[in-house]
Amino acid sequence: MPFQKYIDALALMDATIAVNDAVIAANGEYSTWYFSEQGTKLSAPICTAWDNLYTFVHANFPAPVSFGNSPFADPDKEKYAADVDEMVVMFSKNRETLEEELRKIPPVIAEVAFPVYIARHLLRDFRIAVSPSQLTTFDEFHNRYGYMIISGAK
Repeated sequence: MPFQKYIDALALMDATIAVNDAVIAANGEYSTWYFSEQGTKLSAPICTAWDNLYTFVHANFPAPVSFGNSPFADPDKEKYAADVDEMVVMFSKNRETLEEELRKIPPVIAEVAFPVYIARHLLRDFRIAVSPSQLTTFDEFHNRYGYMIISGAK
């Protein structure tokens, strides 16, 4: 099935939400424990679920054209601009629209932006209690998508 990677990524996204919900149900809202030493321990299963999701994403979704380069050194300025424009559009979407678009099969989101939409949805809409320092996939995510996110958020 040509859209299986999207279905699998969404299933891993849902698993991350479920782990987060279970940790919060057992320990109260994360704002009460997140910034403590205990919070690091409590958020460990959430970080593992996030890492499972983004290990899959990094293996199955292409990196943006500017991956590994300064966007200013990238010869494909149009593609770079299109990636940033995709982020500007994403930042303007409310929770319902973002989730609806994420779950459409076939996808309506650009393939290189799909992983960022998932991250945005998890962090903004579900307030997933992850700590970037505890994620094994954070550096790769930042290297791939950081320039798009930073440029698109301005």
